[in-house]
Amino acid sequence: MEGYGSLRRRLRGSRRRGQLTCLAFSGMCACMPVFAGAEPVIDGTTVSFTLVPRTLNDSDIQVFNGVPAQSGDWRSIAISQSTGAGPTCTATFVGNGVLLTAAHCVVLGNNRFASSIRIGPFKYRCAVDDAYLSTKEMPSVRHPADYALCLAEPYGDKVPDEFLHLVWDTLDLRAVAKDDVLMVAGYGCVSWAFNPSTGHISEAAHEKILAVGDFKVNALQVDTFSSESDGKTLSALCAGDSGGPAFSGVNAMKPGGARTIRGVASRRRIDQSTVVSYFASLSSARFTQFLACWKKANPTAYVNVKPAVPNVQEASACVSTL
Repeated sequence: MEGYGSLRRRLRGSRRRGQLTCLAFSGMCACMPVFAGAEPVIDGTTVSFTLVPRTLNDSDIQVFNGVPAQSGDWRSIAISQSTGAGPTCTATFVGNGVLLTAAHCVVLGNNRFASSIRIGPFKYRCAVDDAYLSTKEMPSVRHPADYALCLAEPYGDKVPDEFLHLVWDTLDLRAVAKDDVLMVAGYGCVSWAFNPSTGHISEAAHEKILAVGDFKVNALQVDTFSSESDGKTLSALCAGDSGGPAFSGVNAMKPGGARTIRGVASRRRIDQSTVVSYFASLSSARFTQFLACWKKANPTAYVNVKPAVPNVQEASACVSTL
């Protein structure tokens, strides 16, 4: 992770717009984590994020099957509880005034976006992949390209001290492999309900806790990777975890080390006694193209990414939504 840098100078210089996403996270019974589910934003919802160190105490951060965490380890993460019927979400700073989150939390109705996205005094405009906007393949998560990059609008006043101590994580475009063990973080419910007589599991009530836990990649898809959980001993996503980062380089026993982001918590499917959790992959060709186009549309924005993003040669390769 790196320092937040010269926020005021970058905010004054950037004037691009886009779209946003959102996320939340949770754990499970028997001290097990549960992660993001698909809960669409309601028309008219306002999405406001706050910084983890400002909002949560160390006791509000739960690491499953690991060592105690400190809020300072999560200075790159922002959490959100929308007004009204909207979802609870998570986002990660990945550059100077740049957030990564999930598209389905802020896309409203027919190709519209959240009415406002704020963290403190800063307003963010976010861009989502055109593939997500142009299809309704899924009931609430329209397309596996369930990610968004959000860029702060120009801001001329004094930057609050809390923003001067932020750090940002790194987008990691390297391919994820089956059986990789990653760590996910999100803000939402923290337990599953387990019925021993039927063997079925269901989501428990939402709690305002940042949940952190390990999971193993069980399957690879074109734009996503997924994991499976029994709801008792393995991490899984649940409603409210959308947009949370899937990290490599750290684990529940060492949650505060150097880390990179490999995916974004997107949705989950419950099949009786199994929860299948899906993450939008940052190593897909689709995301690489999206990121290249986003950088082309926002040339002054800095994003922490490895390896380097290839340049876009043809303007027609980038969609107008950026």
